Amino acid sequence: MFFLCFIGTSSYSQSTRRYVDQLSDSITPSRNVIYKEVGELSLRLNLFEPDTIPLNNNKRPCVIAFHGGGWSGGHPSMTYPILQEFAKRGWLAISVEYRLLDASKNTGVVDCVKDAKSAIRFVKEHATELRIDSAIITLVGLSAGGHLAAGAILFDDADDPRDNCQISPVPANMILYYPVLDTSPNGYGNKKIGNMWCKFSPLHQVRESLPPTLIFHGMKDNVSPVEGILAFQRKMVAYGNSCDLILHGEGNHGYFLYHKLLFDEVINQTFSYLTRVTNW
Repeated sequence: MFFLCFIGTSSYSQSTRRYVDQLSDSITPSRNVIYKEVGELSLRLNLFEPDTIPLNNNKRPCVIAFHGGGWSGGHPSMTYPILQEFAKRGWLAISVEYRLLDASKNTGVVDCVKDAKSAIRFVKEHATELRIDSAIITLVGLSAGGHLAAGAILFDDADDPRDNCQISPVPANMILYYPVLDTSPNGYGNKKIGNMWCKFSPLHQVRESLPPTLIFHGMKDNVSPVEGILAFQRKMVAYGNSCDLILHGEGNHGYFLYHKLLFDEVINQTFSYLTRVTNW
């Protein structure tokens, strides 16, 4: 069991145009794959394929990412700058399109989680075609996407009945960037989830034998309060799980997306961690 807590003190200011948005303008996935159809809606995986295939049985590690947007907005392209960094390092990087919260379509947060689990199962089921090592799958989540990544592991009652539930959605490890982990009235999303919030709050569903997790968060996050993040890490460790937490002392929600220096720092810390836990 290992955990750490770094408090960043580098200068931080929030600009109007995020650094990653400038990057996203010029980033395009290698291809798209439909992983699920719901009525007339086709949900896609956006793939970023590395230029080379490793010699180790022609398999490569894989990262599956979920964008943020409070479950009701956002777009897979929000994850593209991060996934591009994975592809540069030889990973197959995948951004997931999932249904968004929409009362007119009777789509709720639980449906977002169901789609996340369907996407992970699809990738594992097609590991041979994708030429990946299904034992080295990392989940990445940004903001509400962090809730989906954690929920895919923790929410046992959020399965699409059409899924092959013999395939576990649990990854080798998980990296969460400024995630939503507490959906209580003290956290984020309580009204969106409703009376069943406790059942779909990662903080309140932590248990033993969860995959190693790394969390990046800002101490001044006014969307997903840091108190919930700290409580999640403490609970993870109390249950014997590995949970590393890197805090930025001046960081607000999505703090490292605004500046190249902070983005590069987080990416370097991400891969330093992955080198340690995956030996890749």
